[in-house]
Amino acid sequence: MVKGMYGIKDDVFLSVPCVLGYHGITDVVMMTLKSEEEEKLRKSADTLW
Repeated sequence: MVKGMYGIKDDVFLSVPCVLGYHGITDVVMMTLKSEEEEKLRKSADTLW
């Protein structure tokens, strides 16, 4: 779930880079996005919501 990441305000499940450990996800990799990329990601999240 990416709520709170990149300005996304709703509970939306998107694929984002993460680090896997023995018991599952241990960390989510916060990539530096250009403003255009971040806007497109928010638009995708809004479409799914």
